[in-house]
Amino acid sequence: MKILAAGDFHGKFPNKIKKYSREVDLILSPGDLSDRKERKYLFKYAKEISMGIPLTEFVSRKKLANLFKQNLRSMRYVIKELDKLQKPVYIVPGNCDFTELRIKKKVLKEYGLSGKYQTMQEMIKKTKNLKLLFHSRIKLKEFDLIGFSIYSYLKNPLKVLKKLFSKSKRKTLLLTHEPPYKTKLDKVNNPKSPMNGKHVGVKIYNTIDKKYKPLLHICGHIHEAQGKTRIGNTIVINTGYGGAGHFALIEINKGKISNILLK
Repeated sequence: MKILAAGDFHGKFPNKIKKYSREVDLILSPGDLSDRKERKYLFKYAKEISMGIPLTEFVSRKKLANLFKQNLRSMRYVIKELDKLQKPVYIVPGNCDFTELRIKKKVLKEYGLSGKYQTMQEMIKKTKNLKLLFHSRIKLKEFDLIGFSIYSYLKNPLKVLKKLFSKSKRKTLLLTHEPPYKTKLDKVNNPKSPMNGKHVGVKIYNTIDKKYKPLLHICGHIHEAQGKTRIGNTIVINTGYGGAGHFALIEINKGKISNILLK
């Protein structure tokens, strides 16, 4: 089995990824298809926002509405490009993707916008090859694929993840947006970010990797931290910044990972 793993496209889809997709059996994406146009303001006013001051105090609702429409267009573009690859594509939502719940919680409520917007679910339903995973287990030919997003807004995400793994009787692959916590894959190295120098991974993923030992854990989120590491018996790969043409190629033979190339 040959897998191309790529995410964090942020509205871009390099030809390099199209070229390598011809060689693989399936594509796994850790999300962030949309370009988060208002991100520079979120960084600029991070301190004020953390104090409970809404972004609308610094950026007009009209401007935010325009930026949000651009976000949706960029997400739609990447979804269409992924569909054109004619390969099975499995995606988990990232923090820059606009699912139905995320629009309600982050856009309409926090930005004070109104109106009907096409969601990530609605866009993907119109494709032939894409499947969106929130907290699901999919049977592949040789493995179970568990896709999980903390943007499902579950009350007890660890409990849900444990249940998914406990029901699997085969070797598993785990697909998430964020990396596990405190590894070389989750440390921010971006002076523009208010989280620069900090580890921003998700601790429950460390727990899952140690306890259930998935063969492979694919993640993204921290663009500059492309690489691979181990947590117990699990190989964890951060696919890097897909918008700049970064991705991973993974070969699995007879239930074992035989090759990993980071591009």
